[in-house]
Amino acid sequence: MEAQQPAERADGKTRVGRGWQMTRVAWRLTWRDRTVLLLAVLGVVFGLLGAIAIFFAVAGHAPLLHRSSRTQLAPLVLVAAYPMVFLGVFFHVAIAAAAGARLEGRPMRLRDVVGRTLQQGDHVALWSILAMIVGLAFRSLGASTPGAASLLIWIIELGWVLMTIFVIPLLAMEDIGPLSAVNRSGSLLSKAWGEGLTGLVGIGLWQFALSVPALFLVVAGLGAAIVGAGGVVLPVVAAGVLALLAVAALATAMRQVFAVELYRYAAGDAA
Repeated sequence: MEAQQPAERADGKTRVGRGWQMTRVAWRLTWRDRTVLLLAVLGVVFGLLGAIAIFFAVAGHAPLLHRSSRTQLAPLVLVAAYPMVFLGVFFHVAIAAAAGARLEGRPMRLRDVVGRTLQQGDHVALWSILAMIVGLAFRSLGASTPGAASLLIWIIELGWVLMTIFVIPLLAMEDIGPLSAVNRSGSLLSKAWGEGLTGLVGIGLWQFALSVPALFLVVAGLGAAIVGAGGVVLPVVAAGVLALLAVAALATAMRQVFAVELYRYAAGDAA
């Protein structure tokens, strides 16, 4: 910690300024690295296919689900959601590995990044289970907790997100398991919590700003269907949905690139 403080003072930036600078670097790297872009697109495509598959699987068992209690449904939800969570984590780790290689001046090809991530499949699988269980627990508590208590749940969830911000970079760049990654991520956070919060908020606002025009297209297309302008409905809605998917892919890539930058800074590998 003491070795990091002189570097923080020497660059003359506040935590917010440094975090904002990291988001700009993440934006540039995301656009310039083809491997990062390809992985982001593939992650969205596979995620969409997985969501469609789950939708049809659930629709086919609707009568059984209707008769089941929440307790009975919980294991089914976990089993159904796990493949999508695993794919999401897999592509996040792959993006982090590609971003780390680019920041170190040795860009990797898509085949090499995927192969490296497959070698860490056991760690990816275990973190996917942990992340899914914690995420579903927060969703369940938030939905069942009334009033101001739900705000407390949201604050705790935000704390979890911040505490685990380095887990994906650690899985991608260090040979450690998920529990060790959570522990190390929490210790690194004390060195860069302000930068991390600034980056997450900044990327979230950027994603929201770019999503508004895409949502407008979707709403405009649906509005055209209501007034009977059927010829423009499909193209307009399709353009809006594609734009939303593109923004989601870019935001996902930016978050992982930013997390890698933040990890390198907190670990003392970069000023």
